[in-house]
Amino acid sequence: MPIPDAQEIALWQVDLDDSRLDALGASLNPQENDKAGRFRSPALQTRYRRSQGALRQIMADYLDLPPAAIAFRHGAFGKPALAGHALHFNLSHSGSAMLLAVARHAVGVDLEQSAGTPADLASLLELLCHADERVAMEALAPARRGQLFYQLWTRKEAYLKALGTGLSVDCRLVSFAPVDTGLWQVRHDGMRASTPYYCRDLPLGDAAYCAPVCSQQPQAPLSLRCLLAASSPAGQALRQAACLPYG
Repeated sequence: MPIPDAQEIALWQVDLDDSRLDALGASLNPQENDKAGRFRSPALQTRYRRSQGALRQIMADYLDLPPAAIAFRHGAFGKPALAGHALHFNLSHSGSAMLLAVARHAVGVDLEQSAGTPADLASLLELLCHADERVAMEALAPARRGQLFYQLWTRKEAYLKALGTGLSVDCRLVSFAPVDTGLWQVRHDGMRASTPYYCRDLPLGDAAYCAPVCSQQPQAPLSLRCLLAASSPAGQALRQAACLPYG
């Protein structure tokens, strides 16, 4: 499968409740199998194995390698990356849905189910939101606040994953300026960056999910693909297809 063009971000959608993905779990290394065993429930263990197997299969298809031969390294703050290859990726999953972004440049993606307003919303706003965001939240009807919180939170997660720092950064220093419909420039107080980061809200067709992708390429073409498991051998499981919305 061709590696994405220089500007492109390839997005992969995976249904982690598809039992046919279990065949991909054979490529996991001992460390991944050990991590899977530490999840608190069999369902979470299964979804982790399927997500890692799917990641290995997709990256193997790009690099023309066996899935078990894909090697990962981790940055200073734990962000996984390919060892020995310049291709970037980032993965997120929520419930049974998984989203993977692949690009030739730094990229972050987040996926969250936005099921209602969190019971502890007030404390979350104090902990995670910029002062300007808290003011904007106060102006909204209560029913709208939960939806906006998830939108803000997933954009911050996607940005911090693209940056490679994870939650080591104070989220209250991060906010967003609208550029276009669904496109936001990241504002990071105290952070000097020669090239700004941008978050793009992905239209999933399901209000129960929020999913932004973040990079320094505001006009990066996006392509959406599905990993479709088949009853044939795992090597035949990959193909591109029109993807249905989550949910």
